[in-house]
Amino acid sequence: MSRVDTMLERLPAHLEAAQPGKLLHRVFSGLARDLDVLAAQLAATRRAHRLGEADELVDVLALAALHGITAPEFAVLDLRQSRARAALATLRNAPAGPGLLTAASTVLALWGLRDLDAFAMEPGQALDGAAGLAARDRLAIAVADALSYRAGLEACRTRIARIARRHLDGNGTVAALMEAAAIALDLDLDPAEIEHSTDRFRHAVPVRDRMHLTPPPLPPSAPDQPPRRPGSLVPADEVLGAIENPRRRVGTEPVQRHAGECFEVARRGFEPTLLRLRVRGIGEDGRRTIGPLLINRDSGHGIGFDGAVPPDSELVFEEDGRVFLDGADVTARAYAFQGAVFADAAAPSNAHDFRFDA
Repeated sequence: MSRVDTMLERLPAHLEAAQPGKLLHRVFSGLARDLDVLAAQLAATRRAHRLGEADELVDVLALAALHGITAPEFAVLDLRQSRARAALATLRNAPAGPGLLTAASTVLALWGLRDLDAFAMEPGQALDGAAGLAARDRLAIAVADALSYRAGLEACRTRIARIARRHLDGNGTVAALMEAAAIALDLDLDPAEIEHSTDRFRHAVPVRDRMHLTPPPLPPSAPDQPPRRPGSLVPADEVLGAIENPRRRVGTEPVQRHAGECFEVARRGFEPTLLRLRVRGIGEDGRRTIGPLLINRDSGHGIGFDGAVPPDSELVFEEDGRVFLDGADVTARAYAFQGAVFADAAAPSNAHDFRFDA
């Protein structure tokens, strides 16, 4: 029963309001159209508050923001889709021949697939001339479908749900770390499949790409048969690995340095690291190790000691900022500064040099 009939049934029967020729029927028809629009808008608003039902990407991203999920969490997905669209544009303009196969390989590589045979009209068909163009067109249709607005919306929806679930379950384990990496790369994994090395510092797990390519239907093999529907092309399994950098003190052998010398210290991990600096005095006359100064060229941060270090004595700059000379606290004679340093005035300009000009 239509909305108009439902409304007219509420009026007294003797008015015969449901008769098509009645003026009431026309009035209620106009009212019903407005109500239909309002009902549709109300339903869309209700769906916009549900991650699994929101129709628009802006609503999905607004729900993500409620969980602290912002643009950086979608950067890899956006980058992949942008590259796929660029590769698809090249593929569509590629003529038959080697150029077409190269363009197809570039597109297929984004899905972990190798050859164009899965998109041929017939198995084992040589992909040259018209057959290659037909396979190209079928591949282009599959890629365009994978990059459609609907597919992108579902990918964002899935990523948000997985991130929120990961936050709910906790982030303090190796499995959580590897699943977070898989989420960022749009991969699926089974935590039960994670393997660990004997020392428990290396981990690996098989992963599978969530974005699949589905070739369009093939023409029917006979006039009275339905179109043939090939299955989705699932990329081969890959491996996601994680290597931990355990927190332990690592030192270097003592090396004699001279004023203005540049050297490198390997950093463990990705975050800034606190260092302990040891300076041992040399020279019989006690005038060789005077005012030692160390500068981190990359950050432009320097530390130094206003004084001499006697022969065989040790000056130690601790991680917490204190300074000791043979065990005695000499922090009051130490100093630090930031910026405006040259690594080496005689060497070519380095991007990490700090200077007053330019």
